Formats: sequence, structure tokens, C-alpha cells
Amino acid sequence: EAARLLEAAARPARAIEVWRTLLATPALPAGLRIAWLPEALKCAGVAHDEAQARAWQPELAGLTAAAAAGTEKK
Repeated sequence: EAARLLEAAARPARAIEVWRTLLATPALPAGLRIAWLPEALKCAGVAHDEAQARAWQPELAGLTAAAAAGTEKK
């Protein structure tokens, strides 16, 4: 919520800091990462932080691929 508020308040660079902190949490479940990474990527685009977007993109791709593979096995 804090990251969304900062982005809405035209402070996307600060929002990126919040997303980095949240997504750096080792115990964060994959489901939350899958839900939050698209928002974080969008925010990185707004903040013109291409390096951060490039860092998060493979993580999101890997998580969604793993989730899809897990769904196919059921």
C-alpha cells in the first residue's frame, strides 16, 4: 500500500525503495511475489529505473513459469 501511495503521489523513486525492501524479504511467499512484481515493474517504468525493471523481470518470468508448471501437474 505504501508503494502505491508513493507512486500516486508522484514519488516513484521512493516507491521503488519500498518495493525493493518488500521483494528482498526472503520469507515472502511466491504467491505474493507473483502478485506484487507486476506492480513493482510498472512502478520501475514510471520511475524510469530500467535497471531495476531488468532485475525483476526474470524473477517474475521464473515464478510464473514455475506456477504454470505446478498447475499443469495437478
